[in-house]
Amino acid sequence: MKTVYLDHAATTPLDPRVVDAMLPFMLSSYGNPSSIHHMGIEVKRAINEARSYIANLFGVSDRGVIFTSGGTESTNLALRGYASKHPEKKEIITSSIEHHATLHALDHLKKLGYIIHVIDVDDEGFINISQLEEKLSDQTLLVSIIWANNEIGTIQDINKMGELCHKYGAKLHVDAVQMVAHFPISFDNYPIDFLSLSAHKFYGPKGMGALIVRDYTLIDPILYGGNQEYGLRSGTENVYGIIGMKRALELKQEEGIIRQKHLLKLSQTLTERIKKDFPEVKFNGPQDEHKKLPGILSLSFPHIESQTFAFALDQKGIYVSTGSACLSNEVLESHVLKAIHSKDDMGTLRISFGKDSNIKDLPYVVKMMKDVYEQLKDA
Repeated sequence: MKTVYLDHAATTPLDPRVVDAMLPFMLSSYGNPSSIHHMGIEVKRAINEARSYIANLFGVSDRGVIFTSGGTESTNLALRGYASKHPEKKEIITSSIEHHATLHALDHLKKLGYIIHVIDVDDEGFINISQLEEKLSDQTLLVSIIWANNEIGTIQDINKMGELCHKYGAKLHVDAVQMVAHFPISFDNYPIDFLSLSAHKFYGPKGMGALIVRDYTLIDPILYGGNQEYGLRSGTENVYGIIGMKRALELKQEEGIIRQKHLLKLSQTLTERIKKDFPEVKFNGPQDEHKKLPGILSLSFPHIESQTFAFALDQKGIYVSTGSACLSNEVLESHVLKAIHSKDDMGTLRISFGKDSNIKDLPYVVKMMKDVYEQLKDA
C-alpha cells in the first residue's frame, strides 16, 4: 500500500546527515562530559562547540543556550524558573491558543497564587493586541505567547508584543517550537527574552531541545543535581542529541529558502485542489499565506467526525493529524479551534508537509480524501 506522511508538524524524520553526525557520539565518543579524562574532555569540547554555534545563530551568549529534553521542558523552565526567581510580581499573560506545555505550566503557577490572564484571538488566530495592552501593568511578571501556532499556523506579531511587554517591565517568552523549524531567528532582531525550541520539529532527534535566554541570570532551575548547564538544568548531557540538534540547525540554515519555497508550493497546490474538489471545506487560520507557517493546512469538513476521518485515511496510507499530536491518545475538542469559533459540527484535519514531501503525491491524497469523505458523510 502506498503511504504518504503528512504530519510533519507533529514530528519530522531524522535527516540521514544528522544521523551521521550523531553516530560517533553513540558508538565511540561516549565519554561522560563531566569526566576529567581525555574521552570526557573530547565530548565536552564537542558540546561547547555546538553551544557556541547555536548561541551565535540566535544572537545570545554561550550561557544563553540551555540544553533541555525538548519544548515542554524549555517552556516549563522559562515560566516556572522566571517566576521562582522573581516572586515580587504575580500576574502572567498568555493567549487562548497556546500549546498545552504552556497552559499546564501556568495552571501549576495559578495553584501557587499567580493570576493568569488569557487573551482572546480572532477568527484567524491573531491575538487581540489591544486586550494585551489593557491587561499589562507594572504587576505583570511575564507574557508567554506561541509565536506560530501548531494547529492552524498563525504567526503572531512578536515585535509589537515585545515592545508592549518591555514598556510595562514584563518579560516575553515565546514558544517557537514551530517557528524555528521554518525561519531564522536572532535575538538581535526581536524583543524576546526567552525562546523554547525542539529538535524533532526540524529533522533532529526527539528528546532534545533548548531554552534560549537573553540573560541566564533571570531564572532559577527546576531540576537539581550535578549543576550541568551552568546550574540551570542538571543531568548528564544528551550528547548525541546536542550534536544532532546542532547539525539539524546547520542544515536548516543552509537549505531554509529552498525548503520554504517547496512547502509553499505544496500548500498552494493542495489548497487549489481542495477548493475545487471540496467547496464546502473551511480553511482555518490566516487567509494571507505570508502570515502563517508554510506547509500547514487546517481543514474543517462539515458533518463529519475528525478522529473517524483521520483513522479512515490511515487505513488508506495517508497519515494526517486532527490537531496537535501531544494529546493524540485523548479525544478532546481542540481548544485552538474553539478559540477561533470553529463550528462544532465540523471535522478538522491538519495536513503538514515536510522537505521531502512530493507534489506528485497530491492527486493521490486528494482522491483518497474524496473517497473516504463521501463514504463517511453518507454513513
